[in-house]
Amino acid sequence: MVAFIHKIEGWLAHRPMPVRRRVLRGLFSTLKTFGYFKVAYAEVVQIAQALRIPIWKARAVAMEAIFQDLLFSMEWAALAVRSLDQLSKDARFVTVEDDSQLEWHSDSKSLILATLHSGCYHIAIAYLIKTYFSDRRIIIIKNFALTDQELQTIERFQLLGFDVKVFTNEAKNEFFDMMRYLKEGAVLFMLADLPKSYGKSSKVEFLDSYADLANGMIDLSIICKAPILFFGLKTSVTGERIFSDTVLDQSNVNNNVNRSVMTGYISSFVTKAIKRNPHQWQMWGRLDEYYCKKEVESSCSNVV
Repeated sequence: MVAFIHKIEGWLAHRPMPVRRRVLRGLFSTLKTFGYFKVAYAEVVQIAQALRIPIWKARAVAMEAIFQDLLFSMEWAALAVRSLDQLSKDARFVTVEDDSQLEWHSDSKSLILATLHSGCYHIAIAYLIKTYFSDRRIIIIKNFALTDQELQTIERFQLLGFDVKVFTNEAKNEFFDMMRYLKEGAVLFMLADLPKSYGKSSKVEFLDSYADLANGMIDLSIICKAPILFFGLKTSVTGERIFSDTVLDQSNVNNNVNRSVMTGYISSFVTKAIKRNPHQWQMWGRLDEYYCKKEVESSCSNVV
């Protein structure tokens, strides 16, 4: 069944955005009716506890998250296989709720744009690059090497004339090049909802509990004097709606207390975005990686 769905996704990826999404939704609903999709009870319980909702609502969130994963995969394929003209037509179905912050910061010397693993964020990044930052060098950080599909997408960006550089955490020797580019005025895209396994972290309130949240972007913001603009999105069968959120300026950050406060802002943004569209979040299956362990709960109680 998995192979069949991926084959259908590959075929749908060539179709216009609203068409491929509606067909995928119809296929998912039909297969769900016949019991082809299952959700793990343990994950349902975790969602219910994190969001403080009844089990039946948590089960609905977990089931819808399966559809969102399929949609995310299909949209990656669409970025790789559709022609540049077709991608431009798809962009008509992406909107920005309030672009005043984006317009204001589009001329910033350095800028970090941060979102979370929610919805088709890769579509949002492509749209923001094309609409607001087409004349800027773009930096994207990945934890691991790019997949073939991601490489195809980056090649598409370059064909459109965008200067896109991808850095991975595996290539430590390139880190200083990345900081130099950012100081010189590049725009850096990062994911804000990362657990402590991704690097330096702070203990903060997260989804009504305590968690270790990675905060490496704060160091980059301080060192490179780059404000952080957070954005989220609402993914639906009709397209994407992007909304800008908090802006963090590093100018007054000069000690560990202020860094902790900034990590608290990151956690607040992530928590609010997850609760707004919980079915879109792609990290439910890794929730245990965030939470503070019992042996450090006493230290976790002294958080922002």
